[in-house]
Amino acid sequence: MSEWITMKEACDLLGVASNTIRRLILNGVLPAYEIKGVRGYQIKRADVEALITPVKVKPEKKKK
Repeated sequence: MSEWITMKEACDLLGVASNTIRRLILNGVLPAYEIKGVRGYQIKRADVEALITPVKVKPEKKKK
């Protein structure tokens, strides 16, 4: 598994559209890199995986 992934692979990994990945990059949430001689942005897999965090759900209060 490569350290670098494409925008398409980032989309597949997160299950989102390419516009979402672009917005994350433009807002500085997801770092992306341009590599000389390589077309399109390259993204570190670890940076994408770092966006995935578990949701903490509060237990429901019991009704009396």
